[in-house]
Amino acid sequence: MDQSNQKRDDVLCGQINLHKGMLGATSLMSYLATGLQTTPRGPNSGTQGATVSKIKSFIMSIQEPPTKGGRVSGFGPSISCYYDKKSKDPPRAAILASKNIYLWPVAEFTSRDIVTCLWTPHPGREILVVSAYLDITERNVIPTQLLALMRHSRRKGREVLLCADTNAHSSLWNCPDTNSRGERLEEFILEHGVTVQNVGDHFTFFRGEARTIIDVTMTTGANLETEVTNWHVSEEVMGSDHLLIQFTLPISSHKKYQTRNFVKGDWPLFTQVLETRMEELALTPLQWTPAEVNYAAEQLQEAIYDALNESHPIHSVPVRIKSLPSMNEELSRWKKRLKACYSNYRKRRSLFAWEQFHDCRKEYRRLVRRAKREHWQNFCEEADTPPKASFLHKVIQGRTNQEIGLMKKPDGATCRDGKESIQTMVDTHFPGHVPTLASSPALITYQMADINDPFVSFITEDKVKEAIQSFGDYKAPGPDGNKPCVLKHFGALALTRLTSIFKASLLLGFTPKVWRESRVVF
Repeated sequence: MDQSNQKRDDVLCGQINLHKGMLGATSLMSYLATGLQTTPRGPNSGTQGATVSKIKSFIMSIQEPPTKGGRVSGFGPSISCYYDKKSKDPPRAAILASKNIYLWPVAEFTSRDIVTCLWTPHPGREILVVSAYLDITERNVIPTQLLALMRHSRRKGREVLLCADTNAHSSLWNCPDTNSRGERLEEFILEHGVTVQNVGDHFTFFRGEARTIIDVTMTTGANLETEVTNWHVSEEVMGSDHLLIQFTLPISSHKKYQTRNFVKGDWPLFTQVLETRMEELALTPLQWTPAEVNYAAEQLQEAIYDALNESHPIHSVPVRIKSLPSMNEELSRWKKRLKACYSNYRKRRSLFAWEQFHDCRKEYRRLVRRAKREHWQNFCEEADTPPKASFLHKVIQGRTNQEIGLMKKPDGATCRDGKESIQTMVDTHFPGHVPTLASSPALITYQMADINDPFVSFITEDKVKEAIQSFGDYKAPGPDGNKPCVLKHFGALALTRLTSIFKASLLLGFTPKVWRESRVVF
């Protein structure tokens, strides 16, 4: 696809073995938070004259991630993290992704050492994103699960993006030598039509005087083979014996999340515009029918939207990643020293330079841990209000959102994609449901109600206002996106219209169509 004449929204992809180091996770998060760029670094990056461009979404394949209590930790709630949460042993593979990319974990091809997610950038295209750790102590170089995945991808016509710590040497990814593990991987690559995307001869693993290339990026499918661009080895993440591999995919697939800023909006303007719209509407009738209830609710909803568009315009929310909250002067100084030691180690390639770098990294790791402890202590001390205390309680509980993967249908077959999985969950939780519109007002127009009926005299504007005021300002909204603070800024005319709709709805036993929509969160 020719993209020379259109704006590209690249997806940043990468892989790194963090070697179970929390410093590596902190360093990676700081790198992602300070500005994602596609500029390759180093003379052996494999590209020349690449331009800098901001990345709006990313996918990272992690091997040997930091774990705590058998779960991957250190990345926080600002990104999605996928790994095998049922494994009894600590996971050695994970996939991280920005919140604006929707991946569906595939349990059938996920284990402690392999994580597979289905990525559907757009209808008709399916990519299996795989993070794999190939254990050097295992007799089988290629895990059985990985072989089954490749057969599945060929049978279903799905592309594969495989990022692996192979623990193997081969000239296919520019190693100076080839060992027996590399020969087995070469057979695997030829058998399944895999393309190796590694460019240049920059090492990806180092320890002491040893340097080698064992981290490999592989793809299947003609599209992915040509779409991987700017593949290079980055030296920005310093918390591991492995270096970060980074590349981009020109696939505009991320979902743009748009919202309103209800905190900084102009509420007096909202009330003024809403009252003006209410004045333009017809007078509230005394005799109501279901059709009029529907019409009045729709008018009120449109008036609210018009007022919010002027006082609280919709804006796109960028991807934000939380890194280390603050970096004091001592920590900044040691970070610069760590980079200098690493640069010296790269140039000299001596055991003495390695020891200097290793000692510096050890001290920097200690300082990072201390900074985290101090930040946590300050965070706890500042929890002196109910909202802050509630947030602290949630943090201590340590609950994480469950990432829903591809479900299994009643016949035991795995759903093909996310849409089919959602449909399966709807059929399971709402058995016998019929997708149809709600009762048509045209069928019940003979019903009529007088809102002055004594039966609804208990519904007054003061009681409606009191009920509205009982809600928290920024509680989760419904499908309309309007939080309770919107209702709290109703003027007199809008409140009168809302109260009349409540009365007519109760008398008729009829709920307006626009109020029947709801969100179901599995």
